[in-house]
Amino acid sequence: MMTIWKLTLGAAGDQVFRLPRGAKFLCVKTQHDVLSLWFMFDLANRDMLEPREIRIYGTAHHIADEKLVYIGTALLFHDDLVLHVFEAKP
Repeated sequence: MMTIWKLTLGAAGDQVFRLPRGAKFLCVKTQHDVLSLWFMFDLANRDMLEPREIRIYGTAHHIADEKLVYIGTALLFHDDLVLHVFEAKP
């Protein structure tokens, strides 16, 4: 059985979360002015956790040359701050 959960993200920098194995990122948006990331996973994997690294960059910020998978873009502070969210892959 699949389920959808939400993570609350900080507004900058690298963040590592321990998520159920095989979790799939769905979207990133703001909810009540908080940057949030929704993901889906199989409940059978709920206790099989693996680290997932999230990187957040503002528009025009330098992005290191690495393997990144785009998750989404969100707007904060009345659209004055635009943040782009990626997963870093090994």
